[in-house]
Amino acid sequence: MDQDEKISAQLEQARLKLYQLVFRYGILHRKVIRQSVVVDRLINRYNMIKYNEKPKPLMNRF
Repeated sequence: MDQDEKISAQLEQARLKLYQLVFRYGILHRKVIRQSVVVDRLINRYNMIKYNEKPKPLMNRF
């Protein structure tokens, strides 16, 4: 299993957990928001690996 497949599997597990938390607590609960951040970070990692991108800085510094 290569790295993008591994992250893809982690992403599916994280999404499943997110759906379960939404069902249990509602969309605005802190546990749901925290898990949503986990999913977002996995998506970003997957895209960086899949498309060979480098992380972009949040803001340009002088």
